[in-house]
Amino acid sequence: MTSVHRAIGLAGLACTAFAGLSPSRAAEPPAPASCEPHKGLSFVCGPASVEDLVPLEGTPWLIGSGLAEGNVAGRLHLIDTRGKRWQVGWPQPAGARGAPDKAAFADCASMPDVEKFSAHGLSVRRVSSGHYRLVAVNHGGREAVEFFDVDATQATPAITWKGCVRMPADAYVNSVVLLPNGGLLATKFYAQGGNGIAAIQTGNVTGGVLEWSPGAAVREIPGTGLNGANGIEQSEDGKVIYVAEWGKRRVVRFDRHGAQLKTDAVSLDFNPDNLRWGPNGVLLAAGQRLGRNGNGPGFALDGWEVATLTPATLAVSPLWSGDKTHVMQGVSVGVIVDGTLWVGPFRGDRIGYVAVGR
Repeated sequence: MTSVHRAIGLAGLACTAFAGLSPSRAAEPPAPASCEPHKGLSFVCGPASVEDLVPLEGTPWLIGSGLAEGNVAGRLHLIDTRGKRWQVGWPQPAGARGAPDKAAFADCASMPDVEKFSAHGLSVRRVSSGHYRLVAVNHGGREAVEFFDVDATQATPAITWKGCVRMPADAYVNSVVLLPNGGLLATKFYAQGGNGIAAIQTGNVTGGVLEWSPGAAVREIPGTGLNGANGIEQSEDGKVIYVAEWGKRRVVRFDRHGAQLKTDAVSLDFNPDNLRWGPNGVLLAAGQRLGRNGNGPGFALDGWEVATLTPATLAVSPLWSGDKTHVMQGVSVGVIVDGTLWVGPFRGDRIGYVAVGR
């Protein structure tokens, strides 16, 4: 059964972030009988709950996260954008590959429980030719950002777990981005043990931007309080941060040049989820259009959109969208590789792609 016919209320710790979302009841599409294209999108079917996607620069590969659903653990997926095929990247069928770096991650040198693993936001940086550092937000068994090495020098990239940085006990973390100094920024979507999506619906601040540097503790950056802090990206020097404020349907820019934090924002007509850099220096924002869930609490999924943002001006231009009758709902990320837009949903059994030009 596909994402539009599954309950989008997500059970357990791995899925509480979207517990208030459900498919739209107004115009529910028929269950697709196959993996055939629909309304302009083609699909690679099989990878589950690909909430985020990151490209391995210089290769045809994408890495996709995989949120846990019910009693089914999440995974990291490898997607071949040329061959239009996929496979599990971690843990591998033969077992989880790990080589802990106990010097760098002395406080977290044990691999995550692969039976509970639940991968949310991702970030990747190239460290040398064919080698990358990958991080993934993990809700399964511990709230942490997991560090991996990716070796793409062979035909198929190999992913090896290296260590983790534990997040504050009260934080439900959504997205992450690696900093030039080896540290990271992560978004606190809301507080653990709180009211989840209902807390975001109040319009109040529910979290903000967390920062970690090697040898330091995780701290929240003062002045970054947001209503549902979601996707995050940064400028090349790490001084400008872009955050999707999901609850208020806007993207917020924090400029850390100078002594004072400078804040600007742009409103959107959808709830922005993940942010990704696109070609020609634009940002891609992907997210959901939400309606009311009948007369009850929460939201209904009424389509999705991917838009481009110009970093200097925050000007917004629509790129691609799906209405509430589309077989793919819950789209949370869009990336462009070689002129093709790839989109992933936080629930479902497929990712989509469509040519959009370079």
